[in-house]
Amino acid sequence: MLNFRKTLESITLSLSLLSTGCNVIERIKEDRKQTELRKQGYNPYHLSVCGPNSLSELLAKFNIKIEEKEISKEIILNYPKGNLLRTILSFMDNKATMITWPWEIKETLEKYLKDNYEIIEITGQNEKLFKQLNKIIKKDKKAIVLIKDKNELFSYHWMLSFNNPLNFYGQNTQLCAIYLIDEKLSRKIPNPIANKDEFILFLYKNFCHAILPKITL
Repeated sequence: MLNFRKTLESITLSLSLLSTGCNVIERIKEDRKQTELRKQGYNPYHLSVCGPNSLSELLAKFNIKIEEKEISKEIILNYPKGNLLRTILSFMDNKATMITWPWEIKETLEKYLKDNYEIIEITGQNEKLFKQLNKIIKKDKKAIVLIKDKNELFSYHWMLSFNNPLNFYGQNTQLCAIYLIDEKLSRKIPNPIANKDEFILFLYKNFCHAILPKITL
């Protein structure tokens, strides 16, 4: 019974350590500023990394102003599964605390853009993703892209479609996933007689803009 109790206590302690969002050795070395940030709900190692940074820059394009550190805080508070995975991996390499997982990216975008936009996840072979991203760039659409150096195991990096991710690692650039922000189809069709201009604009925005060059109405 005593051994079972000790085992249970050890498991409980281990789980509590895992939930901290960083490995124990690194936390011992944290300075006063890092400790204070953690008390405020931030992970000092995740504040300004590529995930929150890209999300903040992308949302700003849609007139949503939110600092990268606040996006990081939202992710840390709302995704315990992501925190657990970051923590487990951080026992091998503390850089793992800087990871932002794909579902955290997608769900954060959906939270802020779901009323007017849909987030389309595009995955597949590298060649397919390169073609898709080139189309997105040519059409001046916006997307967040997960890339990596194909010769490095842990070189994943989040970038925006308009920041030239195709050449970030030179010839070694590999595309892993694309999250495209696309306008939702308008649910209400304007009256073509009473609102002719609005009806033409509706047709263009929802059906024609994908196959015709952009025009000014």
